[in-house]
Amino acid sequence: MTPPFTWYQTLTSVFVEIKFAYRHDVSGCATLFNEVVEITDDKFYMSAFCAETHDNNVFFELEFPFWAKIKSESVKKEKVPVGKTVFTLPKVDSPARWRHIYHEESKRPPTGKLNLTKLAEFHTTLFDFEDDEIEDFEGWDLIEVQAEKDRDDMTWLFPTKGPGKFKKGSKKSKKNKLKKGVKKV
Repeated sequence: MTPPFTWYQTLTSVFVEIKFAYRHDVSGCATLFNEVVEITDDKFYMSAFCAETHDNNVFFELEFPFWAKIKSESVKKEKVPVGKTVFTLPKVDSPARWRHIYHEESKRPPTGKLNLTKLAEFHTTLFDFEDDEIEDFEGWDLIEVQAEKDRDDMTWLFPTKGPGKFKKGSKKSKKNKLKKGVKKV
């Protein structure tokens, strides 16, 4: 079974979070065994068994070629709660953007998706980067780019509708008249 995973990129690294589960929205396996991790400069492979019950084991396997080369000797692996493993994969050609995590000549991993929360953090730097020819990196069109404000724009000083309505003083004057008519004892 192919485990679900999310990924995102910065200009220098790619991050992959694998959840050993049936799908993205459930908790992952807490008891993994016989883990195999083989990450080369151009390919990702990981497999593991999950002990669901004392007599039922599930085999998870994920494999795909990278879009471009990574520094396999600098890969970092971190286990996080609820059956997840996070990999930090430094890019060889850095700074750079990848169009996808997988190589174009291969099939898209069926359970992989873009981590939109993390993409939002780094979207501006990825979008503004101009030293490569990749303009359509995965997720480039999902987040709205805010236009830079013109510092010389003074239109805010001249509102279109004026200062607004003034409060009518009639309520206040009626209250004052009532107070004047009442004598204190």
